[in-house]
Amino acid sequence: MDAGQWVVELRARHGLRQADLAYRAGTSQQAISRIEHGLVSPTIEMLARLAAACGEELVLGYKQRAVPFEDEQLRASIRRSASERLELAVGWNEFAGEIAIAGAKAREQR
Repeated sequence: MDAGQWVVELRARHGLRQADLAYRAGTSQQAISRIEHGLVSPTIEMLARLAAACGEELVLGYKQRAVPFEDEQLRASIRRSASERLELAVGWNEFAGEIAIAGAKAREQR
């Protein structure tokens, strides 16, 4: 479930309009609307504030998920030496930096 859907359901549980929740949480109705429509990604602090405004407590958790690798990929990685794994990691890091630079340049050209 995404944050927007969670806020919609939070309001529904408490029979609140967007304006009501906004008033209780000390924000604007427009801010609630933007969250619900996925136009902004609220902070954990904002979600906790919205929950508290309804007398609820935001509880975050985690669960393990399956690793999306084939067993052979994992075995191949284990067979690499530490220096080979480091070289590969550095290469990926450089690649990520190149992508970030290209993205920044594309944003500048807009």
